[in-house]
Amino acid sequence: MSEIVIYEDGNIELPVSFDEETFWLRQNEISDLFGKDRTVITRHINKILKDKEVDEKSNVQKMHIANSDKPVKFYSLDIVLAVGYRANSAKAIKFRQWATKILKEHLIQGYTLNQKRLQQKGFKEFNQAIALLQTTINSVESKAANLLYYIIKDHPFVDGNKRIGAFLFILFLQKNNILYRKSGEAKINDNALVSLALMTAKSLPEQKETMVALIVNMLVEGEEEKCQI
Repeated sequence: MSEIVIYEDGNIELPVSFDEETFWLRQNEISDLFGKDRTVITRHINKILKDKEVDEKSNVQKMHIANSDKPVKFYSLDIVLAVGYRANSAKAIKFRQWATKILKEHLIQGYTLNQKRLQQKGFKEFNQAIALLQTTINSVESKAANLLYYIIKDHPFVDGNKRIGAFLFILFLQKNNILYRKSGEAKINDNALVSLALMTAKSLPEQKETMVALIVNMLVEGEEEKCQI
């Protein structure tokens, strides 16, 4: 079920649907957001989808809303920003900054909620994933990277896979004493974690090795740690 988050920018107060860990807007709302006629927005959306700049299947969905006889199309944050950079880049940048802040809060706050949830029913899947990683991967950093990738991309949970993946990733790092550098600084801070989760979710299947290598490089300090599971 969608959650409504209010976006405010000067005279604009726009209710934004938040579902499946991204934001969704209708064409008329995108028009209001960027101060452009709806026909302009429609033209941009059609070109973006025609050029396959974003995947239509995962970024356009139809929903039933009040006072409408038929389903209405909603467009994801990726399409909204793609339109915005063409129609009004300044407002697009401001909306992206707001969206990133909300996504970060949603992801970070999800740690506490998911800890309780996982204690109730999720650790079975977690332990199964760890068992698989133990038999196939040697480096503890690689295990951590593959764990994050597996949870986010394979969707083993009904919803909230980015939040759950981020929580389990940090839990795994902490359990294996590789969460912090020798200086006491976190190897991956909140901003980096949010970016990694979003990048992983948007990555293509053929980019898996690149994503895993990126995560591993952020964790490696020059010496290998022995995994303690």
